Amino acid sequence: MTLFLFFGDMFVMAFMIGLVVWFINRDDDAVIDEVARIPLEDEQHHG
Repeated sequence: MTLFLFFGDMFVMAFMIGLVVWFINRDDDAVIDEVARIPLEDEQHHG
């Protein structure tokens, strides 16, 4: 039972840390669209 509580706490802690990192590092939609467009533009130049 102690291990269950320990690993449960570790999972919740990792989730919260990941959520904070996601909130800090999220970019604007324009930046995300620009990054997502790079492979398409690369194929058009080389194709």
